[in-house]
Amino acid sequence: MELLEAWFPQPSALPIGPLAQAKVRSLCSVVACDIHPLTNMRVRHALDRPPDGADQINEWCRRWTLEGLQTLEAWFVQYAGKYSFADDISFADFFVAPLILNAIRFGCALEAFPEAQRIYSNCLAHPAFACMEAAGAEMKAIRGNTNLA
Repeated sequence: MELLEAWFPQPSALPIGPLAQAKVRSLCSVVACDIHPLTNMRVRHALDRPPDGADQINEWCRRWTLEGLQTLEAWFVQYAGKYSFADDISFADFFVAPLILNAIRFGCALEAFPEAQRIYSNCLAHPAFACMEAAGAEMKAIRGNTNLA
């Protein structure tokens, strides 16, 4: 992400000012370091070994995704605008939108996360995210994996 920002600085995916940039990077860190690693394919494949594999995998992914969404929802209440941080697309949205898409795939009940739902809807309406949902189905077909959820 930082490399893309350096190569293509306009429009910027970071807000103006070091404090605002640090807040966006901290939200990215929560998704990239605290939520995603617990639900990535390598972990799901390791969980697939028990006899009740698919149900256990989905429950694992729902548990950690929902716990992470609780943290993000509190963050959104404080810092979100139209998007994850204020009213412009930022790095944060590039992490949050795929997380919400995965939450939907995992069957997470999102009613308790109205800010996350609102931000996700706003992201989907933005051209930068136009192909995101289709890309998930495409990756599923490429991998030949029928249990991405």
